Amino acid sequence: MKIIKFISVFTLFLSFQGVHASTTELDPGKDKVVSQLTELLRRPGIKAAHHDLVATVHFMVNRSNEIVVIEVEAENDMLEAYIKSRLNYKEINCDGLASGEEYIVPVRIKAAI
Repeated sequence: MKIIKFISVFTLFLSFQGVHASTTELDPGKDKVVSQLTELLRRPGIKAAHHDLVATVHFMVNRSNEIVVIEVEAENDMLEAYIKSRLNYKEINCDGLASGEEYIVPVRIKAAI
């Protein structure tokens, strides 16, 4: 029985070796894309009172030039929901972004001073 479990786990491990997603951090030269993302995230409904709120957004662009949010890594559930609601399936002028490729972009909401 131990051998069967070992073989099953080993086979499962080998099957995931070939599966990987290509991810690309958004190039700093993509000013047009960054400005569009900034505009979509403008005027947040949440306030950062004492410290900046930081998140990392993983997204793709589909064939209809819409942003598809894959994952938001945030310290706050409200921030995660805000980013998803503002970006997901919003149309973007994506010259230079490949359809179907995953991009990573950091997001910071500055604290009110």
